[in-house]
Amino acid sequence: MKLKMHYLILSVFVFFMLANMEAHAQKAWGSNYKYTYESGTTTVELTENVEIYSPIRLKKGATLIIKNVSNQTISNAMAANSSTTCMFKVDAGATLKILGRRENNKDYKIIIDGGADFPEWSSSIGFDTNVAKKTLDACIVNQGYFTLEYGCIQNVCALDPREDDSENRKGGAININGKSCSKTNITHSIIRKCQAAEGSAILIDSRNDTGSTPPDDCKVTIRYSKIHYCHATDKGGGTIRTYGSTVANLHMYGDTLQYNKSQDGAGLYWNAHGHKDTKCTIDGCIFRHNFASHRGG
Repeated sequence: MKLKMHYLILSVFVFFMLANMEAHAQKAWGSNYKYTYESGTTTVELTENVEIYSPIRLKKGATLIIKNVSNQTISNAMAANSSTTCMFKVDAGATLKILGRRENNKDYKIIIDGGADFPEWSSSIGFDTNVAKKTLDACIVNQGYFTLEYGCIQNVCALDPREDDSENRKGGAININGKSCSKTNITHSIIRKCQAAEGSAILIDSRNDTGSTPPDDCKVTIRYSKIHYCHATDKGGGTIRTYGSTVANLHMYGDTLQYNKSQDGAGLYWNAHGHKDTKCTIDGCIFRHNFASHRGG
């Protein structure tokens, strides 16, 4: 009887160990999916966690749609401080859609993890910059069209203040830039624990040298989302930062920005005036517990 009981306990232990290993399995993205998409529409349905070993690039005319079964994670497995700058690069004319889902009153998010190991957060200090190490210049670089629904971007460190990296102003989670306008839509999503020199969650630097594209074609829309525990180590944009020559419209609805830090504009640093119709709309949002060491907490 004792032998059977020991056998039963061992069997249960092995079952749970195997189940736990399967639940945390990390499969290389390249095992089933491509790293470069040239054209056409590709839909990827994640059934397990995956690791990225080089940037995923979408060229003009390509569309990549990523869906999930439950709370799958796409992790950065690239070497820190390498020449690699991002996890996803969306060229002008390309489209990236990362689409989690809500079912039976439960969110199933796709998690994009930049791989940074941050120390404990402090409301006055932010992250201890003597500890955090650079992992990426930005998680997603968008020069085309990017949609994030029921997603989460986290643990992105775009700057190591201990090194001479003064030219890095690329934004932590999302860098929206390019000479052509870029559209970005974020809905029911989370951006958390990101660090950059400026615009640690989102840097908006889209432009149009011809001046013929209206700002509606460069719209950034954030709806019912949360941005928290983000830290800009330089001038501004604990969460969102725009440059003065930016051509873009920012629309925020029902969002919460909290526990973010920078020198100026810990919640939002808006400085866009690259087009006479450029504007920022904030409707029903919550800004709280943000800390600026200089101006605009």
